[in-house]
Amino acid sequence: MRRPLSKPQAERINRLLQGQQSQTHWNSYYSRVRFACTTITSYSYVVPAGTSVTAFGYGKGQDMAAGGISGTRACASDTNITQPNQTSSGESVIIEGISIILLSSSDYNLAKQLDPFVSVTMVTNNTTNYLMGIPSMLPSCGGLYGAGEAWSVSPSLADVVSRNIGALSNGVPHQSNFFPLPEPMVWTPAGQGDSNLGVILNVEHAVGTIAQFSAPARTATTGVVAYTPPTAAQTFVDYMVVLIGQVVNPLSAN
Repeated sequence: MRRPLSKPQAERINRLLQGQQSQTHWNSYYSRVRFACTTITSYSYVVPAGTSVTAFGYGKGQDMAAGGISGTRACASDTNITQPNQTSSGESVIIEGISIILLSSSDYNLAKQLDPFVSVTMVTNNTTNYLMGIPSMLPSCGGLYGAGEAWSVSPSLADVVSRNIGALSNGVPHQSNFFPLPEPMVWTPAGQGDSNLGVILNVEHAVGTIAQFSAPARTATTGVVAYTPPTAAQTFVDYMVVLIGQVVNPLSAN
């Protein structure tokens, strides 16, 4: 059940609608971001300090560089906004909470090392910052959990597939978890106050995988399967940042 807006927030919505009839419906805005390793040091895959990505920093059909995936055009599986940092179709979004899903494309060995050192900040108008903590403080509203592959972990001599990293998730996905904001926020249409919103994830300290988990490439011999370790760029963590809430927009006059 939606929590009531504060009086100033309710008045703002009424001003935006300007007396027009409106409809309110459930919706979640979402945006994918990626932290990729840049170097391999003594078999440790490293994401340097200061690496920063912005959820909602790109729209569908646009380059995902702001989200850490340069050279890739966003599609509906990456985000559902059309312009960076703005709502779609003149909508006002009542944000009740935020959730971060750890996606199954991630290297789970890296994900376990990365989580404690990533800060999450919700930013409005590029000026007002809301520090949210680290990803695991903003539990997953859905997604997979259990065991996952870690390509940065070298397999045993008889195997070609890397080891599983078990029991990894961000919360309990089937419980529809999310972090409820103490008070709902209003993300307004373009041109209004509070119309520019992003969620910035920043690596505060350099993070590396456990070096002893990795090994150099090897050729096939009797009882040994060939193995080629992944490159730094192939070792990454993907998050889906989801804003939980409702959308308010005026009814069409047509």
